[in-house]
Amino acid sequence: MSIALAVQDQRDSVLMGGRPDFVGLMRAGFGNSYDVTTVSGQPLAADFAASIRRGLESASFRVTTVKVMDRARPETVASALAKTGAERLMVVAIDVWKTDTLSRTWLFYGVRVQVLDPRGQELGHAAVSGKDVLAGTEINLETTLPKAYTKKLEQLLNDPAVLRALGRAAESDPDEDDEDDR
Repeated sequence: MSIALAVQDQRDSVLMGGRPDFVGLMRAGFGNSYDVTTVSGQPLAADFAASIRRGLESASFRVTTVKVMDRARPETVASALAKTGAERLMVVAIDVWKTDTLSRTWLFYGVRVQVLDPRGQELGHAAVSGKDVLAGTEINLETTLPKAYTKKLEQLLNDPAVLRALGRAAESDPDEDDEDDR
């Protein structure tokens, strides 16, 4: 199956002209903060698109990434994706993504995914959001943050509604199915 993928950075700071490669803050002993940016130096949306593409391709999907403006309207995004001729259109929106490290590292996140058919009709959607404590300041941010990033993307893309929209059955507990049949 073919998928056209677009990722929009909907973080307030980016929409107001802030750095699209910003991912968080590292605070020194007195609370002075220093920006943390993507390791790649690319915008966060580009990193998301590359990661999602790799994951989908490893699951045997053919993926075309389409770059869209972060402020583009949903119908404009759907139209741009539909022009690829893909069987499914996937739009990912990053609403919140920020780490903050002082005595411990927090991850604040909010990411949505929507899967559409070629006409732009929604087939499924999912979202993950929250704030998680990753660990204390003794952690290696270069390994801990990518693991948290991967975990959140996997959680989002393995949501049963997304899997159904992509024509993949979610793995379920056989006992759970029995209860539904009663």
